[in-house]
Amino acid sequence: LRLLLGLLALYNGLKMMWDGWDGFSGKGLAQIGLLFVSLLLGGAIGTGLAIQKRISGLGKIAERSFAKASQGTPSRVGEGFVTCTILFCVGPMTLVGAFNDGLYGDSQLLLIKSVMDGISTMAFTKVYGWGTLLSAIPVFVFQGTVSLLAALLGNEASLGPNALDAIGMSGGYIVLGIALMMFGVQRVPIANYMPALFVAPALATWFLGSGN
Repeated sequence: LRLLLGLLALYNGLKMMWDGWDGFSGKGLAQIGLLFVSLLLGGAIGTGLAIQKRISGLGKIAERSFAKASQGTPSRVGEGFVTCTILFCVGPMTLVGAFNDGLYGDSQLLLIKSVMDGISTMAFTKVYGWGTLLSAIPVFVFQGTVSLLAALLGNEASLGPNALDAIGMSGGYIVLGIALMMFGVQRVPIANYMPALFVAPALATWFLGSGN
């Protein structure tokens, strides 16, 4: 199942990049150059803000809580709720998946994430009880809010096709990094690149225009 989810993530990442690319044209070559610059700047911003380190820290808190509970500590509804909310709300796939859903109406990444969350929930429920199921509420609210905001910002009158293509290409790169981690090929600090989702459309609009 993990291999299948990794293949789906790989496909979605490549598709996002391909759909946003203008091919071997002057504009297409400019898009590739802007993508690399966006990733460099976004990665620098993310590293400076220590996004990956902070997310990993939240994950370790949840991991310690789970380990403590699995050693015989009585199940606690509130603890399970907080632990699962942290794990299911943080991470690049949450943000990129919600962006992709809001901008393009493509919910495949969120579906992949939902399957992964569902598998994890089965393990957490045995330790924490029904409190883990309550985490679905904040996860739904968070992902829905990001999708709604992305849909509002993604209006071509607001961003323009070039900015939308830039978001798709940078988001596709992040999803490729997630796929590599699913395969166990390479551990990439992919969360540090999330600011590229905001840097890329700004650079694309600046250098290529809105495209309207």
